[in-house]
Amino acid sequence: MELNWQTVYKSSGYEVYRATNESGNFTKIATLTDNGKSCYKDKNLKNRKKYYYKVRAFKELNGQVCFGDFSDVLTICTEK
Repeated sequence: MELNWQTVYKSSGYEVYRATNESGNFTKIATLTDNGKSCYKDKNLKNRKKYYYKVRAFKELNGQVCFGDFSDVLTICTEK
């Protein structure tokens, strides 16, 4: 499953979170530091299952990390 989002101007990277239930117990599954990349491929998903994703950008500045707001939650249903 490939997730895509709009790039955030001058971000240092993105964090991708996933949950397996609607109540939203999200776990960080990736930190992407290639600031030109605005996609992530999630592999080894189970068949016929719902997954919930959210993404946030971050910026490293003067040794500190500042996080943007989380995206809306995206629900994906896998096939077969």
